[in-house]
Formats: sequence, structure tokens, C-alpha cells
Amino acid sequence: MPAARSRLWGWLRAVIIRHRLLAGCARANLVTAGGKWPLIVSVTPTAYGERAWLWCRAPTPPAGVAGLR
Repeated sequence: MPAARSRLWGWLRAVIIRHRLLAGCARANLVTAGGKWPLIVSVTPTAYGERAWLWCRAPTPPAGVAGLR
């Protein structure tokens, strides 16, 4: 049972992080000229936290993504 609980907790954290990333992108107004948001490819739990992979569309400035930290 503890392994299943740990796996469920990791999945729940990934869902929460996905929501927080979208909220951060909205707050930083990180959209393209056409109004498209970056795609969140995956969020996976790691030993030290979570790892998120974003797919930023072509005209998204790198400084905008660095500002999300």
C-alpha cells in the first residue's frame, strides 16, 4: 500500500505543478502574438521536486520564460 500511496502523491503533485505553471504563464502574460500559451509536455516527480518540460512556440521570448522563476 505505501508504494501505491507514494505513486498517487507524486501524480497529485504533478497535477498541482501543471496548474501552477499555467497560472504563472498567465500572470507573466507569456503568450505568442496569436494568443497561444506554451504547451506543458510533461511534469514528472523526482527525488528533489518536480521536473517540467515546456514547449514554447516560436515567437516566445526566452526572457519571458526566465522571468517565471
